[in-house]
Amino acid sequence: MTYKIRDIVDVNAVQTLMDKLWQASGIPTGIIDVDGTVLVATGWQSICAQFHRQNPETNARCQESDAYLAKHLQAVSELPECGYVEYRCGNGLIDIAIPIVIEGRHLANIFLGQFFFDPPEEQFFIEKARRYGFDEDAYLQALRQVPIFSREKVREILEFNASLVDFLTRMGVEKLRQIEAQRELLKSEQKFRTLFEFSNDAAYILEPGGRLLEVNSKACEQFGFSRDELLNKNMPELLAPDRAGNFSNRVREIQARGQLVFETNHLRRDGTLFPVEVSIRSFEYLEKPALLGTFRDVSQRKLAEEKLHVSLKEKEVLLKEIHHRVKNNLQVVSSLLFVQSQRISDPELAACFLESQSRIHAMAMAHEQLYRSKNLAEVSVNTYVEGLIEKLRQVYFLPRQEIFWQLEAEEIVLNIEKVIPFGLLLTELLSNAHKHAFVDKKEGNVTISIRRCGEEIVLAVADDGVGLPADFDYRETETLGMQLISALINQLNGTLELDQGNGTLFKVRFVP
Repeated sequence: MTYKIRDIVDVNAVQTLMDKLWQASGIPTGIIDVDGTVLVATGWQSICAQFHRQNPETNARCQESDAYLAKHLQAVSELPECGYVEYRCGNGLIDIAIPIVIEGRHLANIFLGQFFFDPPEEQFFIEKARRYGFDEDAYLQALRQVPIFSREKVREILEFNASLVDFLTRMGVEKLRQIEAQRELLKSEQKFRTLFEFSNDAAYILEPGGRLLEVNSKACEQFGFSRDELLNKNMPELLAPDRAGNFSNRVREIQARGQLVFETNHLRRDGTLFPVEVSIRSFEYLEKPALLGTFRDVSQRKLAEEKLHVSLKEKEVLLKEIHHRVKNNLQVVSSLLFVQSQRISDPELAACFLESQSRIHAMAMAHEQLYRSKNLAEVSVNTYVEGLIEKLRQVYFLPRQEIFWQLEAEEIVLNIEKVIPFGLLLTELLSNAHKHAFVDKKEGNVTISIRRCGEEIVLAVADDGVGLPADFDYRETETLGMQLISALINQLNGTLELDQGNGTLFKVRFVP
């Protein structure tokens, strides 16, 4: 950053201060920048200004003094320890100069002069007046106005000037910091303005009370107003009538949370409403509380969502219809098997038909649960198993036996890929219990337990019947029922545990 001392120091205030110092003490002072521009001047002597600077020969000595001081002041780092330059010019007067350096830059010099250390010899100056053609009386009168300072007095003045330089330096550094801060702020504001104006979304700044302070071009386009027209509006005027009354509550919510994203309806100039997604936050604008909001017209998104919703609804109806038809068709097959079984005299063959009917019914019930469910992808196991057990009770009911079925099931859901093999597996386990556990027994108990154990689902079917042979191995059996059980467990990626301690317990574990 390039700057001059007048840019960072209040020159007028310093001039006023130096004028008062001159009036009180008679100390002449000058501040001249490195370009030679006089910034502050008090008590400058007329002997130099009106006489020495006006004659070519005496002026040459003045210029020689200027050159000497300038040369030595430029080499700031080489100044004597005292920090100033002292010089007696060829015209006999003393000048002392101190450099002013701010942030490493030599910007100006402060001068004490012109003056004498001792009373001058008037005869010397009388001869000079005659030699150079000066008005003798006027020249001597100017000579007598030049102050005389002792060395001790000069040291005191220089101490004051050193403090003045320090004061000017601190003033300059502070001002320089302000200038740099203002530049950064301006750059930040310009960046904000650019981002604000060229945002892809409509944007606005408003007071918490609702008055719009700033809007970008996109907001004008969305609302259909010019910028000046919008800046004469309050936000409640731009909201749907049923939303305007809630504006104050919304502002309080934003201020409490700092930021909020929500959907609402805006009102165009022509009176039409359009849905928008608003993102708004509280911030400080021009040192006052304000709200910065952006909004996006979501009419196309809403239309697409509506179309998607309709399409999903249609697909849901279609899927329900498919599950309903599959269930009906399976029930027809089940009924045909039942009718066919009534014409078969062989008990074993009739039993095969009943078992097939039960398996088909298990699948039909799964599809029934799906088309009745709100979620077409999952079935409530509890509801499904209750219905399945009730149906199996009817299928396997024998007048001469009284079998008690007890269900202990947690609320668990399974998807269609798991629920059908699960239902078939349960059907086979209950079928086995019915056929083998209570041979020659008039009563018995079957307990079905379904629960979660960590990530696994555990299905347990226990009976208090006669039990299985001691050497029974379900993996080696050739019966269709046990082969189906093994196949269904593999389909579920599960494991089977068999306990024959008191009756029979089948325990299946699988991850849904």
